[in-house]
Amino acid sequence: MLEDEIETVDNEKKLFYKTLLIKCGIFCGILAGFFAVLVLFTLLGRNSWKNGLKKETSQVLKDNGIENIQLGNWVKIKTALTISVSVYEAISENTENEMYAVIIRVPTLYGPVPAVYIYSDKNGAQFIGFSHIAGKTNSHIKASSENSQIEYWKNKIPVILNSKFSR
Repeated sequence: MLEDEIETVDNEKKLFYKTLLIKCGIFCGILAGFFAVLVLFTLLGRNSWKNGLKKETSQVLKDNGIENIQLGNWVKIKTALTISVSVYEAISENTENEMYAVIIRVPTLYGPVPAVYIYSDKNGAQFIGFSHIAGKTNSHIKASSENSQIEYWKNKIPVILNSKFSR
């Protein structure tokens, strides 16, 4: 009689662990499906994100009187700053040297603001302006950030773009 009780307990444990394993498997499958959907939407939205930044950058160029520069393809850079920096080829009729338009999320006293720079090997990086900011706020941000953040990123852009060439 004692042997029957031991077998029953073992069968009960096996059934318990089997149902627990099935429940954990279903839960892990749901999590994996959720993350797969998130990754899919991220990959699908990447092109519209690049195009939106390109339009924003070209709008800042036009707003600041630089209409002779057309933006080309998005440039892939290999740096940890890719979440804060986007680089596009810049094409101008006047110059023959390679130029790039760079949009960077710059931290300011008013929060992170997208700043647009033009970079060429000949002239270095030149600050153009901030995106989607006009009027008093724009002048306040430029005045408070002129010597610190704008200059920091102006000096950092050649380093960021040199990472593009070191593949």
